[in-house]
Amino acid sequence: MEQCASEDIGKAAAILTEGFMEKFSSIGLTYEAASGLMEDTWEIGPNHRYIVEKNDSGVVAAAHLKWNGPKSDDFEIEDLYEKYGRRNVSKYLKGMQVLYEDVDDGDCYIAEFAVASEHRGKGIAGTFISSIKEYAISEGFERVTLFVSDKNKNAIKLYEKLGFKTEYVKKSFLERLYFNEPRWRFMTFDLISR
Repeated sequence: MEQCASEDIGKAAAILTEGFMEKFSSIGLTYEAASGLMEDTWEIGPNHRYIVEKNDSGVVAAAHLKWNGPKSDDFEIEDLYEKYGRRNVSKYLKGMQVLYEDVDDGDCYIAEFAVASEHRGKGIAGTFISSIKEYAISEGFERVTLFVSDKNKNAIKLYEKLGFKTEYVKKSFLERLYFNEPRWRFMTFDLISR
């Protein structure tokens, strides 16, 4: 695991877009628009880290970690409108706003996580999550947290295998309306008792 370098942002954004494409298409975005917008709105700030997992073929997985602090929007909206069209930008930003979560003090929150489709089933996700846990411990966090759609049974099974517990299930009208995802599990991994 390493911090995403500027030359890897495009590949990392493509992997994350691929992992969340069902959600992007439900709000009417093409892969090209969603991937480009993700890359062009890449958040940089003191409470965010984009990290990647690499092997000999390059970037194979990407994640966006965040913790409590201010949200940064360091991009020019007019440039995005010109490049992707006002409608696509509005859909993307509204969708990301609906998915946005505040983070509790002491939490390292996995906002986005995906493994490239051609590298799934090879143990990369488990290794990458373990690296995230180690990073969170080294930075003094108390737990690692994430939300996962209740429909994503494979991800839930993986997180449970890696020691995550479902703390609660939430129902969200907006997430159902935008993404056809009515139920979300908030899963946690306690770092203090380890």
